[in-house]
Amino acid sequence: FYGDGHWEGLRSERLMSEQLVPVVSVGILEEGEELDDADEIIAKLPRLLHSTRPQSWEEWFRSQGQDPLPTDGPSFEHFHMLVDAAKSGIGIALVPLAFVKRELAANLLVRLGQAELVAERAYYVVSDPASGLSTAQETFCKWLHQQTNSHS
Repeated sequence: FYGDGHWEGLRSERLMSEQLVPVVSVGILEEGEELDDADEIIAKLPRLLHSTRPQSWEEWFRSQGQDPLPTDGPSFEHFHMLVDAAKSGIGIALVPLAFVKRELAANLLVRLGQAELVAERAYYVVSDPASGLSTAQETFCKWLHQQTNSHS
């Protein structure tokens, strides 16, 4: 689950935090524009919104010591839709770094600057404490922790 780690009647174990980064298609940038000018680029291009996390851009600006700018781009329900919109050149997406590593490696998207926002919420493995975990579930959870620790 993604959240604050507190679900009534359930046991939760933190799996990984979420680092949000602004990404954009290189095709949307003007010729000669430097990626280090992240603040200028973010201010002038449409900022895409994740509909279930409407506060993300405001948190981003505040974490950078800036007054928030309005989110002026379209809203998307799922991160994969947000990533696809950014790849298509619609605007800048603020997305979890873990979700765009392939796109960054393939130069389908570029990261604007090196700053990141560590979200207050995180990803958790959640289970019913009354029933416990089967051997297979424990093995899966151990593998999941190994994967997130080596790829985050």
